[in-house]
Amino acid sequence: MTTADYIKALDSRYRTGQATEHTFRGDLQNLIESLAPGIQATNEPKRQACGAPDYILTKKNIPVGFIEAKDIGDSNLAGAKKNGNKEQFDRYKGSLDNLIFTDYLDFHYFKSGEFATSIKIGVLDCGKILPLPHNYPAFELLLQEFTTHLGQTIKSPKKLAEMMAGKAQMLANDIENSLNSDVENLENSSLKEFWNLVRLGGELRTLHLMESSNLSDYITEYPIGGDNEVEKPRFVEDNNLSKVSNFGKVGRVYINAEQYFDLVPELAWNFYIGGYQPAQKWLKDRKGRILEFEDTLHYQKIIKALAETEKIMGEIDGIEIV
Repeated sequence: MTTADYIKALDSRYRTGQATEHTFRGDLQNLIESLAPGIQATNEPKRQACGAPDYILTKKNIPVGFIEAKDIGDSNLAGAKKNGNKEQFDRYKGSLDNLIFTDYLDFHYFKSGEFATSIKIGVLDCGKILPLPHNYPAFELLLQEFTTHLGQTIKSPKKLAEMMAGKAQMLANDIENSLNSDVENLENSSLKEFWNLVRLGGELRTLHLMESSNLSDYITEYPIGGDNEVEKPRFVEDNNLSKVSNFGKVGRVYINAEQYFDLVPELAWNFYIGGYQPAQKWLKDRKGRILEFEDTLHYQKIIKALAETEKIMGEIDGIEIV
């Protein structure tokens, strides 16, 4: 699909008068995958820590970017209006470092939470979509840059803690928004549920700042001696059902051919924070390095923090303040 083909498809659907923002998602997916070979655009992907962006773009199963799509003609793609997209967009910008907001015609690109550029490839006019072909080359260059983005490298415990603490801050924002909504609607929240959220938020904060005393209660092991050199980290599922932990299926995370971290929950290995998988990236950033004893303990704390985070987020998702 070319950009011109994409605009024609949008125009045809828009003219029916029955289209919604969901109507055009397949067209955008096809366009992205046509213009960016090797990229897979998944509509309605798994929920991220900050919410549920409409698309995740991956290359060889590694996330490279996220897209949030609004209905054609949405006037608040900058996320400036408090009664519009601002709260959602601020959450996404604070957590996802390679991000596009679009109404399928106008594309606003944000890198590391900062506005980078925007380009419009069509406009509405009397119930139809008019193409802007002079902008097609610039749009295709923007998409190329977006899909070849390289994320920041997590090279220190401080950086990881800052990223994970962002999740706790988003929880605090959700609580504040819930209370503000109650005030505006003259409603009372359930104090029991509210204080439960406060408690869970506090637990997340201490986990993400690596301050929780529970982190030293390891759920993993590092049983094999050796040179501790990180070569090619990989997860191998353990099919021994007796080893299923409180956090579900477990496996071994190998750092080289012989040495591994044992009893690692699969959900911790695959856990995402803002497009990153910390359990994987922490090791990959240390390829060719020798892990010190303190490093092996720190990594096990990361695994415990990620597993506990998944558990707590599940509890949070089940709470409604009404």
